[in-house]
Amino acid sequence: MNIKFFGEKLFTKIFFSVLSIVVAVAVLALYFHIEKFLEIRVVAWVIILAVALSYLISVNISKPIIKIKEGAKRFAEGDFSQKLEPEGPKEIAELAEALNKMAEELNKRIAKISIRKNEQEAMFSSMKEGVIAINAKEEIIRINNAALKFFAISSSPQDLKYKSVYEVIRNAEMLDFIKRSLNTDEHIEREITVLGEKERILLVNADPLFDLENKKIGTIIVMNNITRIRQLDKMRQEFVANVSHELKTPITAIKGYVETLLNTPQADEETKRKFLEIINKKSDQLNTIIDDLLQLAKLDKQNKVELTSENICAIVEAASQCCSKLVECKNINLEIACEDEIIANVNGNLIERALANLIDNAVKYSPENSKVLVTAKKENGVAKISVRDWGSGIEKEHHARLFERFYRVDKGRSRELGGSGLGLSIVKHIALVHSGKVYVKSELGKGSEFVLEIPLNL
Repeated sequence: MNIKFFGEKLFTKIFFSVLSIVVAVAVLALYFHIEKFLEIRVVAWVIILAVALSYLISVNISKPIIKIKEGAKRFAEGDFSQKLEPEGPKEIAELAEALNKMAEELNKRIAKISIRKNEQEAMFSSMKEGVIAINAKEEIIRINNAALKFFAISSSPQDLKYKSVYEVIRNAEMLDFIKRSLNTDEHIEREITVLGEKERILLVNADPLFDLENKKIGTIIVMNNITRIRQLDKMRQEFVANVSHELKTPITAIKGYVETLLNTPQADEETKRKFLEIINKKSDQLNTIIDDLLQLAKLDKQNKVELTSENICAIVEAASQCCSKLVECKNINLEIACEDEIIANVNGNLIERALANLIDNAVKYSPENSKVLVTAKKENGVAKISVRDWGSGIEKEHHARLFERFYRVDKGRSRELGGSGLGLSIVKHIALVHSGKVYVKSELGKGSEFVLEIPLNL
């Protein structure tokens, strides 16, 4: 618009300049009474001269205007790399300067907008919450990486823009929720299970999406992965149920035998002794469960433990001594093979407790007159302690859950042997507070090997 305005103004100036010249020459010719032939010849030369002059003036003025036009076109396309040269008449030079300033300001604003857009895009893409914006036509406006991951979608967010949600999402619960959210102006939420390689539980929230005129144009959906929370809730419920059951079993037995003794005052001494021994055994079992629960609670609270430089072989020896009574009762050959000078930064009491639990289990589940082998060695920067037995072994399906609280492979036999169901869970927690790990290798009928690995330097 500015170019057009200045072009018209300059054209007018040229027109009137040429007209003035022609009029001036005509007046002069009449004034000096030039002859007719000469008058015609002079007028012809004047016209030629006027045309040439007009052409030169026009070129001089239009050239910078054309350059300005081309420059303005570049600016409109977003190319601000070349500035306009302020040349030609003053007005055109000023116009070029004004356009240069405008281009500079536009470039700065576009750069700021681009930076903000990139920041927002980075934040949107990095969110752990899945976000999907959907328009009234049930087409995807925006979707972030977390949402793609939740539904195992391999396409990029850009490829899915304005695609129907029915082509992208293959979950009936989610599609039903989207349809519901598009038909309401209120906030709604729902838990949705997404099946796949890993089952996910999503807490999905939907709110209406409005434009600048406050007109509803779709819905925005935010998804939070609450799988871990639900798993913890389930574990807590199972834990409470298991604790109640484990505590109730010995308490019920104690109560039953006490009531029997009270109701049969004439019972013989041998019966009384037998009942009292059972009561004592159940009391010990109850006390073991409570001690183990307290130990687990303490370990749960500890992110770090006090560490000292300890000789692992000495800890192994001390742990084996804790099980000496049971070893003698079952005539178990307990062998210890330990490399010299395995020094590690550990909490000696906790490692001893973990090894005592492993050795105790190995002895309990080994047949009489059999062997249990405990080995300790350095390997790849860790102290690797193994407890091997040749008992009945454990089926592979139980391996993943062995270290859960109160998980028992053979519930009846475990209780009969006096286990609390918490020993391996305690071993796992002790390994974790040492930044280590514990795992099992076992085959049914071939015995079991429990391995505790602790970093030598923490």
